[in-house]
Amino acid sequence: MPLSTTLSDAALIERSWRDPGDFALLFDRHAGHIHRYVARRLGDEPPFWPRPARSAGPGPGWSARGV
Repeated sequence: MPLSTTLSDAALIERSWRDPGDFALLFDRHAGHIHRYVARRLGDEPPFWPRPARSAGPGPGWSARGV
C-alpha cells in the first residue's frame, strides 16, 4: 500500500521534516479539496492562477520599441 494512503497527515508532515519531498504526498492528498474551496470562494479562475504560456508569437499590442 502506498505511503500516501497508510500514513496520517501528521506522520507525513513529520516525515517531510527529514525528506521535504514527502510533503508532496500530503499536498497531493489535499490539493483537490483546496482547489475546490478556492474556486468556490473566488470564482472558477482567480486572476492569480497560472495560465498556459502563449506559443503563437507576441501578444496583442506588442511592439519592438526600444529593442
